[in-house]
Amino acid sequence: MDNDQKIRELELRIAAERELHDIPSGARDILVSQISKVSSGKAHIFGTAKAPSTTELLDELWFSPVGRDLRDLLDTKEAEGAAPTTQEAKLAEIAKLPPAQRLQKAREMGLTY
Repeated sequence: MDNDQKIRELELRIAAERELHDIPSGARDILVSQISKVSSGKAHIFGTAKAPSTTELLDELWFSPVGRDLRDLLDTKEAEGAAPTTQEAKLAEIAKLPPAQRLQKAREMGLTY
């Protein structure tokens, strides 16, 4: 890649990263690294097309094979994070009790402080 191509790629990366601010940084880096592999990104980098809109570029990135796999992983991680573990559920139940009953209930549930 020559300098002009690198500049065009960096411009696309910056635009994509601004829109992906709510995605974890590691996942964002993986997705943005695919810009030169999707058709609209590749066409702009090599000078055969004008810059795609950020929305168009992100849609193409998310629908690429890497983007689909990444979305599945993020959805799985989010689902796992949303469901409280058994111990967290027990601790939440204990936290609602008056102070005098917390220790007794924790012992009954097999939890220790």
